Amino acid sequence: MQYRTLGSTNLSVSVLSIGTVELGMEYGLRAPDNFEHPDEKESINLLRSAISSGVNLFDTAPSYGESEIIVGKALGEQGSCYIATKVPGLQSSQSMSDQNDYDWDITNSIESSLQNLHREYLDILQIHNAEVSDFENSKFISMLQQAKEQRLINCIGATVYGADNALAAICSGIVDVIQIPLSVLDQRLVYTVLPEAITADVGVIARSVLLKGALTPQAKYLPYELQPLREAVNRCRSKFDISWDQLPEYAIRYCLGVVGVHSILVGVRSQDELDHALDAVRLGPLSETDMNLASDLGLMEEHLLNPFYWNIP
Repeated sequence: MQYRTLGSTNLSVSVLSIGTVELGMEYGLRAPDNFEHPDEKESINLLRSAISSGVNLFDTAPSYGESEIIVGKALGEQGSCYIATKVPGLQSSQSMSDQNDYDWDITNSIESSLQNLHREYLDILQIHNAEVSDFENSKFISMLQQAKEQRLINCIGATVYGADNALAAICSGIVDVIQIPLSVLDQRLVYTVLPEAITADVGVIARSVLLKGALTPQAKYLPYELQPLREAVNRCRSKFDISWDQLPEYAIRYCLGVVGVHSILVGVRSQDELDHALDAVRLGPLSETDMNLASDLGLMEEHLLNPFYWNIP
């Protein structure tokens, strides 16, 4: 396993990190023979297997069903790994109309995550789906900084959609780590955001590497409304001259080759999926020739690249 220093933080993280939304709730494209998430015991064994394989960064969130609780049971006492969780931004706070209420929401979220994860402090606390307005609210920012000063948080992060939100996070001066969507089909932030992150020495975690299953054989089950996405996936296979089974490997290896990315986040729900991700990482980034081939495969349509708009349960 290769490790990279996460921007200006003191964290040396594995280039492969594990997303755990699929361990806490139903998530991803539906397929007749592979949809239900594993039970708690299977999930715990899977997370511990990842640790044994050298993975040391795991991502979760309070909104991911039972994910935080499962991660805490599996990894809470493991001092050799880092756990990144999330706190709601102002737009998603249930009580954002009342400043005192959202103060309570944030404090309560941090305390709940600490309890669920069996940790004395949070390695990385990310503003979930952060927007420009989050970084313009001095009270919100002050609360996060205070939690960091109190050593409840080691690093402040933000998960973002869109260049404007990502750049606001980087320019805020308080964000140590950003989590951005990135895939062979979604290259929109490669030239607008990553250079700024490199200059500011902000750590970058890439998510949606497999685009919620669209860059796996599960793409066969994309609904009719997403036919343009299915066609784009087929163009990838044709361009690289690969099979459906090879598609996830190439998708992972593409992201490994993008300059400025420190770790790529892959969701797994079985030992086979973990093994395939580890195999892809061992092969390393795509060749220069294949990276050049990938450069014209990116899409621009938000409704195809953001699963929020897919209208899939």
